[in-house]
Amino acid sequence: MIKNSTTFPHLYVFISSSMPIATLENYAQTVSKLKGEAVMVMRGFIGNGTRIKPTLEFFKKIFNENEKYYITIDPSLFGYFQINRVPVLVLVNENGLEKLLFPSMQGEKMKTEDFCL
Repeated sequence: MIKNSTTFPHLYVFISSSMPIATLENYAQTVSKLKGEAVMVMRGFIGNGTRIKPTLEFFKKIFNENEKYYITIDPSLFGYFQINRVPVLVLVNENGLEKLLFPSMQGEKMKTEDFCL
């Protein structure tokens, strides 16, 4: 079970900088609308963590200027949920039950109403 989460259910959106920008923008917009009940998760910093600037520039590309960034860099979550490809959506409820979803990146939009938390 995931600890330190204050709201349940909680949606984790596992992403990579190699995904299409339009898909990432759509995910970022939806996650922002969920205001803390969801977070985007990256495995690590762009460029193997040698410099933070490329990662910050990437965040600026996918989030609107006036949106709060709901994103974390946490390789342990990738390991915990055994994520080896992205995108993957993981829904965790207060009992620790998990539901893994593997959305298509073929132009489909992720809508807030698809994840009524």
